[in-house]
Amino acid sequence: MFGETRKQPQGLADLLLWFGLVDDGIVLQRDGSLLAAWQYRGPDLQSATHAEVAAIARRLNRIFRLGSSWMIQVDSFRTYSSGYSPDGAFPDHVTALIDRERREQFGQEGSHFENEYFLTLSYMPPIAATEKLQGFMLTGAEKDTRNYVDLMPISAVWAGEKTNPSALMPPNSPPLIYAATQGGTPYRFNLYDNDVGHTLIVGPTGGRQVSTVSAVGCSVVPIHESTGLRVR
Repeated sequence: MFGETRKQPQGLADLLLWFGLVDDGIVLQRDGSLLAAWQYRGPDLQSATHAEVAAIARRLNRIFRLGSSWMIQVDSFRTYSSGYSPDGAFPDHVTALIDRERREQFGQEGSHFENEYFLTLSYMPPIAATEKLQGFMLTGAEKDTRNYVDLMPISAVWAGEKTNPSALMPPNSPPLIYAATQGGTPYRFNLYDNDVGHTLIVGPTGGRQVSTVSAVGCSVVPIHESTGLRVR
């Protein structure tokens, strides 16, 4: 019923098993199997303890005990991150100079990258199940998925939102501060949760809390200048 229309494949489309959508996000393939995929991002586990990481792995192990006739595929794509934000309308030379130095430092750190993760599940209904899928199944996947969870990416460095999430700011306003994390992943610093920007900075004496507040304040200035809001 779903056989090849050509005797010899002439392109990538002829090699793919995809046949058509049978439900929202579910693809029927020509061999009778069903496929669905999701984009996901695990929590940032940079500061997590070994116990926390193990707990997440145990939960995933329970979820992926799907039984026979299932195939799990995870893809990770590493792409170039968006660059530093465009020049802002700074009202004075001091804040403009601070942003220029940040821009130069960001550029000197080299290329910045971000990861995207996709999880794909394939299921062969019992009536259509054949031995040709067995070669793609993980060894012993029907009984134990612990090794698979140890291999798949279950965490991701949080890079921050690409634009300021506050509804009080102009549309597509840049983050307050651009920084970098380990592995070349950028960090876009925003204080706001919707229209609320309440923030508490805690640290020991000499921990540069005042410098942090000053840096954030200088970053807010050009955005607020464009909206007429006041910075106190």
